[in-house]
Amino acid sequence: MKSRQDFITDAEWWEYYRQYTAAMAMQGLLASNTVGISVGMVDIDGFSVQAVKAADAIIKALNQQQ
Repeated sequence: MKSRQDFITDAEWWEYYRQYTAAMAMQGLLASNTVGISVGMVDIDGFSVQAVKAADAIIKALNQQQ
């Protein structure tokens, strides 16, 4: 993961952080559904939407703590 100092603007940092967090959420969602993966029944679009929603919720909660 990059450091906040690697970005020129806060907007660039938060977009990177959102994408990074969504990727971690997607990894967890896929890891928790090994049965669907093994038989090829995974709804990747559904997982993607849930991962982005999870990332946004995490970022919102972090911003409220400041």
